[in-house]
Amino acid sequence: MMEAAGMTGVIRSDSIRPLAKESAHKAGDALPIASVLTGLVLVCCTLQSGWILSTYISTAAIVAYMLGLLVWRPQFYPKYLQFVFTVVTDIVGCLSCELVPAYLPELGVDSEFWGSAPLLILGRWFFVVAILVWDDCYGVEKTLGNIEKPCASYQVRPSREIVLSLSALYFLFVVVCFARVAAHPSFALGMDRFQYGDEYLPGIWSRLSGWLGYSS
Repeated sequence: MMEAAGMTGVIRSDSIRPLAKESAHKAGDALPIASVLTGLVLVCCTLQSGWILSTYISTAAIVAYMLGLLVWRPQFYPKYLQFVFTVVTDIVGCLSCELVPAYLPELGVDSEFWGSAPLLILGRWFFVVAILVWDDCYGVEKTLGNIEKPCASYQVRPSREIVLSLSALYFLFVVVCFARVAAHPSFALGMDRFQYGDEYLPGIWSRLSGWLGYSS
Protein backbone atom coordinates (compact mmCIF):
# COMPACT_ATOMS: atom_id res chain seq x y z
CA MET A 1 0.00 0.00 0.00
CA MET A 2 2.77 2.43 0.90
CA GLU A 3 4.62 1.63 -2.31
CA ALA A 4 1.44 2.25 -4.30
CA ALA A 5 0.89 5.55 -2.53
CA GLY A 6 4.50 6.54 -3.24
CA MET A 7 4.11 5.65 -6.89
CA THR A 8 0.90 7.70 -7.04
CA GLY A 9 2.68 10.70 -5.54
CA VAL A 10 5.49 10.42 -8.10
CA ILE A 11 3.03 10.08 -10.98
CA ARG A 12 1.04 13.06 -9.80
CA SER A 13 4.09 15.30 -9.36
CA ASP A 14 5.48 14.21 -12.73
CA SER A 15 2.15 14.96 -14.39
CA ILE A 16 1.86 18.37 -12.72
CA ARG A 17 5.30 19.64 -13.79
CA PRO A 18 4.62 19.57 -17.56
CA LEU A 19 1.34 21.42 -16.97
CA ALA A 20 3.14 24.09 -14.94
CA LYS A 21 5.79 24.48 -17.62
CA GLU A 22 3.15 24.64 -20.35
CA SER A 23 1.23 27.37 -18.53
CA ALA A 24 4.51 29.26 -17.95
CA HIS A 25 5.32 29.08 -21.66
CA LYS A 26 1.87 30.40 -22.55
CA ALA A 27 2.29 33.32 -20.15
CA GLY A 28 5.72 34.08 -21.56
CA ASP A 29 4.48 33.85 -25.16
CA ALA A 30 1.76 36.42 -24.45
CA LEU A 31 4.25 39.13 -23.50
CA PRO A 32 5.65 39.86 -27.00
CA ILE A 33 2.13 40.05 -28.45
CA ALA A 34 0.97 42.35 -25.66
CA SER A 35 4.07 44.51 -26.11
CA VAL A 36 3.46 44.96 -29.85
CA LEU A 37 -0.23 45.73 -29.40
CA THR A 38 0.46 48.19 -26.59
CA GLY A 39 3.15 49.88 -28.67
CA LEU A 40 0.78 50.27 -31.64
CA VAL A 41 -1.92 51.79 -29.42
CA LEU A 42 0.55 54.23 -27.88
CA VAL A 43 1.94 55.26 -31.27
CA CYS A 44 -1.58 55.95 -32.56
CA CYS A 45 -2.39 57.96 -29.43
CA THR A 46 0.82 59.94 -29.85
CA LEU A 47 -0.05 60.79 -33.45
CA GLN A 48 -3.45 62.07 -32.22
CA SER A 49 -2.17 63.57 -28.98
CA GLY A 50 -4.22 66.74 -29.46
CA TRP A 51 -7.34 64.82 -28.48
CA ILE A 52 -7.80 64.45 -24.74
CA LEU A 53 -9.27 60.99 -25.42
CA SER A 54 -5.79 59.89 -26.58
CA THR A 55 -4.45 60.73 -23.13
CA TYR A 56 -7.04 58.51 -21.45
CA ILE A 57 -6.50 55.65 -23.90
CA SER A 58 -2.70 55.74 -23.59
CA THR A 59 -3.02 55.82 -19.80
CA ALA A 60 -5.34 52.80 -19.82
CA ALA A 61 -2.97 50.96 -22.18
CA ILE A 62 0.14 51.46 -20.02
CA VAL A 63 -1.78 50.56 -16.84
CA ALA A 64 -3.02 47.33 -18.43
CA TYR A 65 0.50 46.51 -19.68
CA MET A 66 2.12 47.10 -16.29
CA LEU A 67 -0.54 44.98 -14.58
CA GLY A 68 0.03 42.25 -17.15
CA LEU A 69 3.70 42.11 -16.17
CA LEU A 70 2.56 40.77 -12.79
CA VAL A 71 1.50 37.62 -14.68
CA TRP A 72 4.08 37.49 -17.49
CA ARG A 73 7.15 38.59 -15.51
CA PRO A 74 6.35 38.48 -11.77
CA GLN A 75 10.02 38.95 -10.89
CA PHE A 76 10.15 42.28 -12.78
CA TYR A 77 8.71 44.45 -9.99
CA PRO A 78 10.94 43.42 -7.07
CA LYS A 79 14.01 43.31 -9.32
CA TYR A 80 13.51 46.72 -10.97
CA LEU A 81 11.46 48.53 -8.33
CA GLN A 82 13.46 51.76 -8.73
CA PHE A 83 12.76 51.93 -12.47
CA VAL A 84 9.08 51.08 -11.93
CA PHE A 85 8.85 53.91 -9.41
CA THR A 86 10.47 56.31 -11.89
CA VAL A 87 8.10 55.31 -14.71
CA VAL A 88 5.00 55.58 -12.53
CA THR A 89 5.92 58.93 -10.98
CA ASP A 90 6.84 60.42 -14.39
CA ILE A 91 3.47 59.42 -15.83
CA VAL A 92 1.49 60.54 -12.78
CA GLY A 93 3.34 63.87 -12.71
CA CYS A 94 2.66 64.53 -16.39
CA LEU A 95 -1.01 63.55 -16.11
CA SER A 96 -1.49 65.78 -13.08
CA CYS A 97 -0.14 68.75 -15.05
CA GLU A 98 -2.18 67.90 -18.15
CA LEU A 99 -5.52 67.15 -16.52
CA VAL A 100 -5.48 69.14 -13.26
CA PRO A 101 -4.78 72.87 -13.70
CA ALA A 102 -2.21 74.03 -11.16
CA TYR A 103 0.52 76.62 -10.71
CA LEU A 104 4.06 75.31 -11.30
CA PRO A 105 6.44 77.36 -9.14
CA GLU A 106 9.57 75.92 -10.79
CA LEU A 107 8.50 77.24 -14.19
CA GLY A 108 6.36 80.13 -13.02
CA VAL A 109 3.40 79.13 -15.21
CA ASP A 110 -0.05 77.56 -14.87
CA SER A 111 -0.41 74.03 -16.20
CA GLU A 112 -2.95 73.14 -18.86
CA PHE A 113 -3.66 70.46 -21.43
CA TRP A 114 -1.06 70.27 -24.20
CA GLY A 115 -1.36 66.64 -25.25
CA SER A 116 2.11 65.69 -24.07
CA ALA A 117 1.11 62.64 -22.00
CA PRO A 118 0.82 60.09 -24.88
CA LEU A 119 4.38 60.81 -26.05
CA LEU A 120 5.77 60.55 -22.53
CA ILE A 121 3.87 57.31 -21.90
CA LEU A 122 5.21 55.91 -25.19
CA GLY A 123 8.75 56.72 -24.09
CA ARG A 124 8.26 55.13 -20.67
CA TRP A 125 6.72 52.02 -22.28
CA PHE A 126 9.74 51.72 -24.57
CA PHE A 127 11.97 52.03 -21.49
CA VAL A 128 10.16 49.14 -19.78
CA VAL A 129 10.40 46.98 -22.91
CA ALA A 130 14.13 47.73 -23.17
CA ILE A 131 14.60 46.55 -19.58
CA LEU A 132 12.69 43.34 -20.32
CA VAL A 133 14.81 42.58 -23.39
CA TRP A 134 18.01 43.42 -21.50
CA ASP A 135 16.94 41.15 -18.65
CA ASP A 136 16.27 38.24 -20.98
CA CYS A 137 19.63 38.75 -22.68
CA TYR A 138 21.78 38.94 -19.56
CA GLY A 139 20.49 36.36 -17.16
CA VAL A 140 16.95 36.76 -15.90
CA GLU A 141 15.98 34.13 -13.34
CA LYS A 142 13.90 31.57 -15.20
CA THR A 143 11.02 31.44 -12.73
CA LEU A 144 8.55 30.98 -15.57
CA GLY A 145 10.13 27.80 -16.87
CA ASN A 146 12.73 26.95 -19.45
CA ILE A 147 12.09 29.88 -21.77
CA GLU A 148 14.72 30.27 -24.47
CA LYS A 149 16.60 33.56 -24.30
CA PRO A 150 15.50 35.77 -27.21
CA CYS A 151 19.01 37.19 -27.58
CA ALA A 152 20.74 33.82 -27.76
CA SER A 153 20.85 34.02 -31.57
CA TYR A 154 22.40 37.49 -31.65
CA GLN A 155 25.81 37.36 -33.31
CA VAL A 156 27.05 40.63 -31.83
CA ARG A 157 26.27 41.66 -28.27
CA PRO A 158 28.38 43.09 -25.44
CA SER A 159 30.01 40.59 -23.12
CA ARG A 160 29.24 40.51 -19.41
CA GLU A 161 32.65 42.07 -18.72
CA ILE A 162 31.82 45.11 -20.86
CA VAL A 163 28.40 45.47 -19.25
CA LEU A 164 29.88 45.25 -15.75
CA SER A 165 32.62 47.75 -16.63
CA LEU A 166 30.11 50.28 -17.97
CA SER A 167 27.92 49.76 -14.89
CA ALA A 168 30.92 50.36 -12.62
CA LEU A 169 31.80 53.58 -14.46
CA TYR A 170 28.24 54.81 -14.20
CA PHE A 171 28.15 54.02 -10.48
CA LEU A 172 31.42 55.92 -10.02
CA PHE A 173 29.96 58.92 -11.84
CA VAL A 174 26.90 58.88 -9.56
CA VAL A 175 29.14 58.77 -6.49
CA VAL A 176 31.18 61.74 -7.73
CA CYS A 177 28.03 63.76 -8.47
CA PHE A 178 26.64 62.98 -5.03
CA ALA A 179 29.90 64.01 -3.39
CA ARG A 180 29.70 67.39 -5.14
CA VAL A 181 26.20 68.18 -3.82
CA ALA A 182 26.00 66.21 -0.55
CA ALA A 183 26.87 69.25 1.58
CA HIS A 184 24.19 71.37 -0.14
CA PRO A 185 20.79 69.61 -0.01
CA SER A 186 18.28 71.31 -2.30
CA PHE A 187 15.40 71.13 0.19
CA ALA A 188 17.45 73.11 2.73
CA LEU A 189 18.35 75.80 0.20
CA GLY A 190 14.82 76.31 -1.12
CA MET A 191 15.98 76.24 -4.76
CA ASP A 192 14.22 74.65 -7.71
CA ARG A 193 16.03 71.95 -9.67
CA PHE A 194 17.04 74.29 -12.50
CA GLN A 195 18.73 76.80 -10.21
CA TYR A 196 20.22 73.98 -8.15
CA GLY A 197 21.72 72.29 -11.19
CA ASP A 198 23.24 75.53 -12.48
CA GLU A 199 24.71 76.30 -9.07
CA TYR A 200 26.11 72.95 -7.89
CA LEU A 201 26.34 70.81 -11.05
CA PRO A 202 27.30 73.36 -13.69
CA GLY A 203 28.28 72.71 -17.27
CA ILE A 204 29.03 69.17 -18.39
CA TRP A 205 28.15 67.67 -14.99
CA SER A 206 24.52 68.75 -15.27
CA ARG A 207 24.22 67.54 -18.88
CA LEU A 208 25.83 64.18 -18.16
CA SER A 209 23.71 63.54 -15.09
CA GLY A 210 20.57 64.20 -17.15
CA TRP A 211 21.62 62.13 -20.17
CA LEU A 212 22.92 59.18 -18.17
CA GLY A 213 19.97 59.26 -15.82
CA TYR A 214 17.52 58.68 -18.67
CA SER A 215 19.73 56.42 -20.79
CA SER A 216 20.63 54.10 -17.91
